[in-house]
Amino acid sequence: MGQPRVSAADRETANDDIAALYRDHAGSLVASLRSTFGNGPPDPADVAQHAFQKLIERRDRSDIQDLRAFLWRTARNAFLKAIKKDDVRSRYDFEVEQLFFPARGDTSAPERVLEVEEELRAINEVLRQMPEKRRHAFLLHKVEGMSVSAVARRLGISRTPAQKHITRAAQQIDVHLAALNRRRDT
Repeated sequence: MGQPRVSAADRETANDDIAALYRDHAGSLVASLRSTFGNGPPDPADVAQHAFQKLIERRDRSDIQDLRAFLWRTARNAFLKAIKKDDVRSRYDFEVEQLFFPARGDTSAPERVLEVEEELRAINEVLRQMPEKRRHAFLLHKVEGMSVSAVARRLGISRTPAQKHITRAAQQIDVHLAALNRRRDT
């Protein structure tokens, strides 16, 4: 069963209603987001804009009883999702850094800075040489913080191949870094 047909006149009236809603309430929505969540990131104005965009994209609005409540809920959910994504990314950025660059003495020494830069270049080179699906699976899991099941869904494969891609990518990087460290030690 498809979406109900909406005439051009009805759509124009609905968009006029949204324009009026935007004029009347966008500022208070941004202020409310800023009061609740702070200045960001994400930027409260961007989140409010996203909420209005979601409302505009919705073809059938007949089930929405209170447009202001819908906008607030949509904006709140978008804000929370962005915060969670940033938290996950920050946590995994730290974990990836610790995985590949565990603290070894004074990391601020010029020699160590050069070593880390060399290791980062080596990791990037290995990532560039990987098959696309393996690289994508690894980055989604280790950098974006997605579960193996989520990676599998995103790539359109089952969980087992997704896990194999992630494991093989990590192994490739480990082998490459070990070889780099052996060359340094000689």
